Amino acid sequence: ALDYAHMRGIVHRDLKPTNILLDNDRNAYLTDFGIAKLLSGSPTTGLTSTGAVMGTPTYMAPEQWRAEPVDGRTDIYALGVILYLMLAGQVPFHAETPHGLMYQHLDMSPPAPRTINPNLPLAVEPVLGKALAKRREDRYASAADLARDLEVALTTGAPPVSSPSAPSPRRLPEQTDFEAQFASRKAAASQPGAASIPNIRLPDRTGQDSRPTVPPTGQAPVQPPIQPTIPAPTAAPPPARSVQAPLYHDPAYDQPPAYTPPEAYHYEYPPEDQQAMLGRTLWIGAAVLTGIVVLIGLVVLIMSLASGGDGSDNTSQEPTVPRVTGSPTPLFRPSAVVQSPANGTSVNLGDPVTISFAANFAQGTITRVELRRFGQVLDTINENASSVQGSFTYYPDSTGTHNMEIVPWAGDVRGDSATVSIYAQ
Repeated sequence: ALDYAHMRGIVHRDLKPTNILLDNDRNAYLTDFGIAKLLSGSPTTGLTSTGAVMGTPTYMAPEQWRAEPVDGRTDIYALGVILYLMLAGQVPFHAETPHGLMYQHLDMSPPAPRTINPNLPLAVEPVLGKALAKRREDRYASAADLARDLEVALTTGAPPVSSPSAPSPRRLPEQTDFEAQFASRKAAASQPGAASIPNIRLPDRTGQDSRPTVPPTGQAPVQPPIQPTIPAPTAAPPPARSVQAPLYHDPAYDQPPAYTPPEAYHYEYPPEDQQAMLGRTLWIGAAVLTGIVVLIGLVVLIMSLASGGDGSDNTSQEPTVPRVTGSPTPLFRPSAVVQSPANGTSVNLGDPVTISFAANFAQGTITRVELRRFGQVLDTINENASSVQGSFTYYPDSTGTHNMEIVPWAGDVRGDSATVSIYAQ
């Protein structure tokens, strides 16, 4: 699938295990060409511009970290990371931050796979070393070459046909080749008398001039460029003239406009004595209202005390506080805490993660505990106790941060949940 795409000038740029699907017959399918790059047309063809970095950090080649042009050998590097993971059981580079991964991909050599899995044949190491070469010129030129050497190393234990440091004779389409062709056509089109130059073919890079041959125009090839360079010093002063000075030093702009107070509304403020009178009236009214409320409260208190001390058997002992109707939020509800793993723990994609928890409800009984993500219930433990301890097993299905939530329940009452963040790479 990679060779099929590369022969058509398409680079995947985000090759990783989650983008390789298997059917029931164990046939592999390459998917998710969402950030693929087409190596044809002008140098600006593609999804990203100069300086942009795209891909999954664990599987990105050094040229992707440097935001350099990519070609099919960029995918070969990512394929080498996947093969390393399949054979050794872990990725060659691992760090807590993307900057740490970038440093390792650019400057560090991967650990020898046999130090992790001693059962691997010795011949596998040079195959993986060539696939993970820092310079793309030292990598395999096609996935077929990599598959051939890997099959020989795994079946016979023989070293690969070609040395890990020797570049492969087959070359994939490179973006720089298309840029050179585009630059040559543009340079040829700018020459006088060359309206169109069809079927331009780039010569071999053997030290010869790679520019296309343009028929002579009858003028000296050196004189035309010399003529405009003679008056160049005299044409320099006009750009140096300050054309924006009036925007900053014009006296008409240095002084702010005179302030004109609004006169359209004609609002008349009341005299000072009226404002003071209004304020005093409000304060007096508030004081009177407060006194009335306090007086009513005292009367109610005296009446309740008198009715409570008459000694009659039929006196109702109902509280004076009104009853609350409806379904208010319960004051007592269960709560949960995450015991392990620690928040922000990093794991490899697909590895099982055990999330241990403890839930307590001193005022009642816990009926179930749920594991949730994005509000969706992933797993449930049914219990009938005031204290529950247990664990869930979770398998990250994508790279990135996974926010997991432990939710205890007491019947239909949801308790205070606990969360933990897991980073999968």
